[in-house]
Amino acid sequence: MSKTNIFVEGKTDEEFVRALIEVHFDKKPDFVIYQLNGNHTRISSKVDRIKEGIMNLFILDSDVNSKEDVVAILNPIVEEEKAHERNVSFEVFLIENNLEHLVRKVVPESKNGLWSCIDEYSKCNEELKSNALQKIDSKTKVYIYVNAHDVPENFKKRAFQNPEIWNLEHEALNLLVEFLKKYLQ
Repeated sequence: MSKTNIFVEGKTDEEFVRALIEVHFDKKPDFVIYQLNGNHTRISSKVDRIKEGIMNLFILDSDVNSKEDVVAILNPIVEEEKAHERNVSFEVFLIENNLEHLVRKVVPESKNGLWSCIDEYSKCNEELKSNALQKIDSKTKVYIYVNAHDVPENFKKRAFQNPEIWNLEHEALNLLVEFLKKYLQ
């Protein structure tokens, strides 16, 4: 199998996985990333991308997905392909909790203090109990963290590649990197 399909939940997940591959692979592997626009329940919208002879990797958050749920959706697809004498392979990696939780762990040590400021801002925002204010969830906190850095706007779009903002060689990423290396080399 030369090509690999990688299925992720959304745009941020795609950007993160691309950056991780860029940092950890000397030779660029042959892969395509598809967004599920949410969680595993949208796999059926991408069934046409799950093809014979291609490894299909699913990298999803464990806060809204379980491996059993993903396998339950994929197994009928695999069985249908087997009935047509086609071989379909897939593997599932669940990110502990969610991507936002993981990337918070890979902040360079010198930037950790910024998170307490963001948490305080979020707490203050909540205490105001105003319907006019947007709730600050974990995705918004990551957005605030990235935008707090004085980098050009076009580089913010590739924020995960910025070592000033993220440490993509952090040990918290070892399991995911090993998973990718197992199937992309």
